[in-house]
Amino acid sequence: MQANDFFNQPVFRRIATILWQRYYVNERFGQTLGKKQLEQVDQEPLYRMLGLTLIEWQTKKSLNIHAFANALEASSFQMDLTEFVELMAEPLVTRTTVVAQEQEAYTHFLNELDQVNPQFVKLLSEKQLKEWFKQKDLTVFQIVQAGLEQLPKTYTRMPVYAYDVTKNPHAFDEGQPAGRLLLQMLAGISGLQFSELTTIEEKNQLLNHFYLLKDDSKNAVAIRGLQATVGGRPHRLWQAACDEHCSWNVPLKEILRVDTIKPAKGRHVLVVENSGVYSILLEQLPDLAIVCSSGQFTYAVIVLLRKLVESQTTLLYVGDMDPEGLVMAQKLLNLSPQYGRIVGMNEKNYHQFKTETDADLSIRLKQLRQIKDGNLKRIAQEIIDTRKIASQEGFIPELIEEVQLLLEATK
Repeated sequence: MQANDFFNQPVFRRIATILWQRYYVNERFGQTLGKKQLEQVDQEPLYRMLGLTLIEWQTKKSLNIHAFANALEASSFQMDLTEFVELMAEPLVTRTTVVAQEQEAYTHFLNELDQVNPQFVKLLSEKQLKEWFKQKDLTVFQIVQAGLEQLPKTYTRMPVYAYDVTKNPHAFDEGQPAGRLLLQMLAGISGLQFSELTTIEEKNQLLNHFYLLKDDSKNAVAIRGLQATVGGRPHRLWQAACDEHCSWNVPLKEILRVDTIKPAKGRHVLVVENSGVYSILLEQLPDLAIVCSSGQFTYAVIVLLRKLVESQTTLLYVGDMDPEGLVMAQKLLNLSPQYGRIVGMNEKNYHQFKTETDADLSIRLKQLRQIKDGNLKRIAQEIIDTRKIASQEGFIPELIEEVQLLLEATK
């Protein structure tokens, strides 16, 4: 019988594993091994090998490692303890040795990165470097280095940029290793910590700083009545849309290209959550600049609103009085505490137009923890108490009246 056949029993495998772990940590096997560590396995093959009866084995509290080693050497296999452990577990190694080997390999990795570009070691944090070290592949660094050498000078869509660099339009997608490393390096170049980029807006702002655009053609926002300037001169396309009272979808790329954005008339812009309500208000409020957020604050919407705030434009926001609508209203107030104002979304309209909803609000109500504004918090509590919502379609006349009175008062 071969040694590995004889010792291929759970009790011997368990002993070998314990002894291997001890040697790894302490560089020795120890004197005894408590029997409690062997409770889950059949111990008969062990005490029989030791030449003990069950009664004799039961009187012992532990396995004497020296006696076990002697039994191994006295067996027909004439095996020492080290040979046994390596046969049933794996080759012995100490933690000190492993740490030294890993440090040597890590140092070699850093030296290789220096050959690609010293900036990687300089700009990436030690935590980031050690995470990349685990990948054991420098290809991603070579790809990103090529990308850094070819950063655009004018706004370029990410897929186009990625294709120009790698012939793969998805190489720098955020879910890809090269996309993540590129963001880390751009953050380092900008003096930021990658961990600070916690929102989509922050990541897009970083990319935009290097003239890189994500989904700029699809990331658009519907507007009416907004003017823009470039180099101190009116942008003719924006001006023409105002002259024709035209509602149009302006892409993120075009929003980024202009210097300033402001209403063609007055100092107010109405930001509407729902596209259907937006269409109605275009007719009912023909002289008011209006923006449609289409149910969410995309990056295009955020950039547009920021430029409006920079021109000291007051942002009037209206949305559904449901968890999502209240959260968006709070986000607008967070975006511009000085120039943000909520219209239509008040307790009076909520009580008058609240209705049952078929959707389960249980999970959605957790979003209301984000609400800080006092008026919105009172509506949020009503929603929690009643499990009812009020859609903006219900209070359009009341909204129009409120907006018209506000505009009259601010003339």
